Amino acid sequence: MTEQEELATVLDAVREAVPTLRANGMEAEERRWIPEENIQLLEKAGVFRASVPRAHGGLDLGVADQFKVIAEVARGCPSTGWLTMVWLTSTWCASLYPDRAQEEVFAGGSTRVSIVFAPTGTLTPVDGGYRLTGTWHYNSGVRGADWDLLAAMVERPDGTSEELVALVPVAELEVADDWHVSAGAATGSCSTTARDVFVPAHRVVSLEEAMVSATGDRANTGATGRNYGLLGYVLSGVAAAFTGIGR
Repeated sequence: MTEQEELATVLDAVREAVPTLRANGMEAEERRWIPEENIQLLEKAGVFRASVPRAHGGLDLGVADQFKVIAEVARGCPSTGWLTMVWLTSTWCASLYPDRAQEEVFAGGSTRVSIVFAPTGTLTPVDGGYRLTGTWHYNSGVRGADWDLLAAMVERPDGTSEELVALVPVAELEVADDWHVSAGAATGSCSTTARDVFVPAHRVVSLEEAMVSATGDRANTGATGRNYGLLGYVLSGVAAAFTGIGR
């Protein structure tokens, strides 16, 4: 099956799910989190394989095709569309990590990753990696994610500080039920806390080197050609969600 045929299959399945996503909207707002049915419909449609590298069983769709998928989901449910954007773009971010980390994250070919860019945690170097402590707010999608990307600061021996991003299993974090808002309630953008969580070195990267400046050759990603600039890539997903909501 060609990439466009795979995309068409995903889009057809999402279109079939749109009436259900829309019907679940009121329940989602009242619960402050989308129903599990929404997640399972998108899982079955293959949505969460969209930004997983083909080397790990994913669809590895280009940004324009991911836009179509996100927009179609958002047409059914704004909050589910927003979460789809977060999960797809954050999953792509995991492809910037070393091979060992990718093998862990992408093991099933379909995964959900969340992210918080605000460096409100600290990383302390220890043998084999770091100890992570901190609290991150507005963590959209963490309640349904397998992994979380969390920005934190580390102090180097020379007294300088650097912003790193740790890749952590959600099961090792504490998620507070503190998302009480008047709009976007179903995104469940709760606060997340790490208490002295060990993060192996292969799951920690420099924000500047791996996520902002990195372009061109990324040998460890399997040379998929998906060497997008992080900010532009994420904002394209945001635009997709808003486009679908508008429709």
